[in-house]
Amino acid sequence: MRKITVENYAGDNGAELLRWFTSFADPGLLSSWKGIGGGGNCFHSTMCASASIIKYSEGLRTKDQRRLLNTTHLVTGRFVIPESDGGGVVDHAWIERDIDGNIIVLNVSNLGDGKPLYVMSKAEYLKLNECDHIHQSISLRAIYRPAASAPS
Repeated sequence: MRKITVENYAGDNGAELLRWFTSFADPGLLSSWKGIGGGGNCFHSTMCASASIIKYSEGLRTKDQRRLLNTTHLVTGRFVIPESDGGGVVDHAWIERDIDGNIIVLNVSNLGDGKPLYVMSKAEYLKLNECDHIHQSISLRAIYRPAASAPS
């Protein structure tokens, strides 16, 4: 199994998020997703990470589960690729978690290609990736509630 590199660009809140997430997430599963046609895998790996968080939350007390799922979001947006890198736009997915009023991004895409699992502040993340549009942000609780009531 490929070793996953972890990087923190978000100080103490980022360290807390990384410790928490890596305590239960399966790096082998997260790094196994491959993009279509050699492209990135952000939608696959980010949904896998979201499902891992939801599964983890099922072992929490109801109040703690609700707080975790309400403060964690699956987000999609559009990044502008600079002309120096070929130009264009790319749709991307990531996870955001509100820790004491600080929004921290958890990026799990392309781990199988040797990219690091990393965290950084939302403002830095959007600026670094030249995000010009957020398509959607949905709490994991909004995903969990219909899934929990679906017939098995």
